[in-house]
Amino acid sequence: MFNYRTFSIIKRELKSRILTKKFVFTTLCIPLLMGFIFGFQAFIISFEGEERASIKIISESKSVTKILSKEFAGKEFVKNGTYDVLCTNMSGDVFEEYLKDAKKEILAGKLTGIVFISDTALKDKGIDYYSKSAKNITLQNKLGRTINPCVPFFFSTLF
Repeated sequence: MFNYRTFSIIKRELKSRILTKKFVFTTLCIPLLMGFIFGFQAFIISFEGEERASIKIISESKSVTKILSKEFAGKEFVKNGTYDVLCTNMSGDVFEEYLKDAKKEILAGKLTGIVFISDTALKDKGIDYYSKSAKNITLQNKLGRTINPCVPFFFSTLF
């Protein structure tokens, strides 16, 4: 089926196409260009969200609220005033009514976000986060790193 002439033609074509300067240049430059683009995006994202933020953490459980308020009070980003974190208790029904008013505050920019931790969070391992933009990775990391040691399953379900 294939004879030596076919192989010699394939060999010549591969040499003429693959060993060109253009092929070698694009083979090396495209991964470098992609790395630069992703690196630049990560660099830009790392600066997002360092402005003052106001967060409300609402829980149905008083014990969770006490633990979280103590944990956040000891964090440097709360002490220096970059983030204003308020931990409170509220039942689910009252929270639904509160959320209607709080949405206006979030859209106006007075409130950065609300984290709601229900009593069923231990069973379904889910909590709710409400904000105007959920893209603030810096804020998500700081909240997740603080909540995770208090209640271990929160970090994986919060963000």
